[in-house]
Amino acid sequence: MLTAKPRRVAILVSHGLSALLTGVAIPAALAQGIPSQAPLPPPTATPAAEGSGGALIVIGTFVVLLAVIVAIAAVHNVRQRREEEALQIQSRLGDALLMDTLLDGAAVVPTVHVPLWKGSALRIEVSGSVPRPEMRERALQIVRQEATRLAQYAQDVEIEDRVSVLPPTTVRQAA
Repeated sequence: MLTAKPRRVAILVSHGLSALLTGVAIPAALAQGIPSQAPLPPPTATPAAEGSGGALIVIGTFVVLLAVIVAIAAVHNVRQRREEEALQIQSRLGDALLMDTLLDGAAVVPTVHVPLWKGSALRIEVSGSVPRPEMRERALQIVRQEATRLAQYAQDVEIEDRVSVLPPTTVRQAA
């Protein structure tokens, strides 16, 4: 009877090293010298279900977070451009009000609110005080003209009138 070590040597000699290297299980009958059927194919490695599922979750989470960050950056960029646009329009309206000689002594300030999306209306809030009703009408007329001069907002402009007519205060002089 052969011991375990000489059996392996006998199998290696009779069948060559290929049986050992391919990982084929050698039946006991082959060790005893009895010919067997064709060798079994090498076992295939099956992926671990637990490890790949966890990796997919991590990759999916990373992709979702990246998409959220990109969306937030895009909205912030659009909001910043709209604020710059609002300041530009506001300064043009303020310059037009200051240039008008009929509005001397009036304290009228336009505040422009540009919407985040282009389809919404541009809102201009005109506030302040004037000494006469004619000055109030003139200030609103100038704001309307300047707003319609801006071609992209000619149709969608909302003007909120918050201008009050306050008669000029008389200054009492000490006698």
